[in-house]
Amino acid sequence: MPSVKDTLIEPEDLIELFPEIVGMDLAGNGIKPVKSIGQPLPSGVLPRHVLPVDQLFVYSIPEDEAKKFYSFRWLLPPPKGMYFLYESKSINWVPTEKQLDAFPISYLSRMKVDEIVESTTASTEDEQVYKTVPVLESRDESLWIYVNDPPRFLTQPTITEFIAGSTFRYEPVVQDRNKDATLRYELEVAPAGMSFENGVLSWKTDSAHV
Repeated sequence: MPSVKDTLIEPEDLIELFPEIVGMDLAGNGIKPVKSIGQPLPSGVLPRHVLPVDQLFVYSIPEDEAKKFYSFRWLLPPPKGMYFLYESKSINWVPTEKQLDAFPISYLSRMKVDEIVESTTASTEDEQVYKTVPVLESRDESLWIYVNDPPRFLTQPTITEFIAGSTFRYEPVVQDRNKDATLRYELEVAPAGMSFENGVLSWKTDSAHV
C-alpha cells in the first residue's frame, strides 16, 4: 500500500497560501514571537489577572467603610495606556497586541482614617483659627498581570482522503505570540489509534478504518 507523506506542504508554498506567517520559524517547532514590551513571567510568580488583548481591564482600589480614599501614586511606571481614574478610584487599561506577556504593577494609595482639629493664633488679631487635618494611612500594593495571546492554528492538512493501510501524518503550524508560551496538544475527538505527540498528528490505519 502506498504511504501518505507528511501532509505539511513546503514552507515556500505555505507562505504563498498563508501570507500572515511571513517571518515565522517554519523549519523549527515554534514561532518567532512578535516584539513585545512585556516580559516572561518570573519563575514561581502567579499573575493576579490574565488579560485578553484589546479588552478593557478595570482594577478598583480596595476600600472599607471605615476608610475613605484620599490619594494615589504610581511606584513603578505603568505600561503605556494604563491610567488611574479618580472618579471610580480604579486602574484602567486596554492592552494592545504589542503589549503581551507579564507586567509588574506597583502603586501607593492613601486612605483617610480620621481627622483632627488644630488651632493656631492669627498674627493680626487675638483670635483662634481652626483647621481640619486628615489622618492618613498609606498602603502600597504590588501585583503581576499577564496579557495572553491564545494559540491559533495557521494551517490545515492538505490531504484528508487516502487509502486504508496508509499512515496519516500532519504537523500543524501554530502561533502563540507570548514569549514564554508552551504548547500542548490534546485530541478532543479522534478515531482509535490516532495520537498527537511532539506537535505531530499521526494515525496508522488498517482495513477496519474504512
